[in-house]
Amino acid sequence: MESVEVNKFLERTSFCNKLIVVMTQYGRKFFISKNRYWPQETHIGHFVSTYIASHSKVPDSDGFILHYVDHYTQLIVFPLTEDGKWENFTNGSTLRCLIYDMSRYIKGEVEIQRVLGHCKSNHCGYDRELSNVQDEWYELAYVHLERINSLSGV
Repeated sequence: MESVEVNKFLERTSFCNKLIVVMTQYGRKFFISKNRYWPQETHIGHFVSTYIASHSKVPDSDGFILHYVDHYTQLIVFPLTEDGKWENFTNGSTLRCLIYDMSRYIKGEVEIQRVLGHCKSNHCGYDRELSNVQDEWYELAYVHLERINSLSGV
């Protein structure tokens, strides 16, 4: 795998993690959990990506391994499965769809518009703060796409 593809994979992972952080700051504050015993400790759900150059021992993986760490359980969720199991994921189906689409974007399977589309309606319960989430997501997307294009030499 070319280093350009590895860098894009890592950049897309970082971008999606930044989108998740934005969601923790508004409305119902999805993807964040405060420890009730240690209030100063918070956990934010996030993606962890790994690239294994010698991926012959990892079947069906092209070298990229991606998983999501749940904010509440701090356990690994493998979000690229469509089988409906999603063990250790503590949010509902709306956020599961978002994480699934982010996973597919990180792997290069869908376009960025698919991820950003989740912020066009108010089904996540942001009420008046929806425009703040949209503004921050689109600002991050602009910077992110410039980085991706520079990696591609565009």
